[in-house]
Amino acid sequence: MTPEQAAHERLLDLIAQSMIVSESDRYIVLTIDPECGERQAYGPLSAVEAMAKADADRRCLDEDELKNVEVYIVPCSEPS
Repeated sequence: MTPEQAAHERLLDLIAQSMIVSESDRYIVLTIDPECGERQAYGPLSAVEAMAKADADRRCLDEDELKNVEVYIVPCSEPS
């Protein structure tokens, strides 16, 4: 692991620790391409898993020069 990757992992850990979430909170990672309207959803995930997935997706999209694709973390609601 490079120093940059290690620092990034520490940052993700700090963000996760600062979030006030319960173990039962679940999230969906949603990617949307505004040019073609394509959408993908991943989850339900824990808060930490969702942050890691969103970060990994963003990095891959940036490497592929797809900076216009949006990545969101949204709460996953239980059906009523």
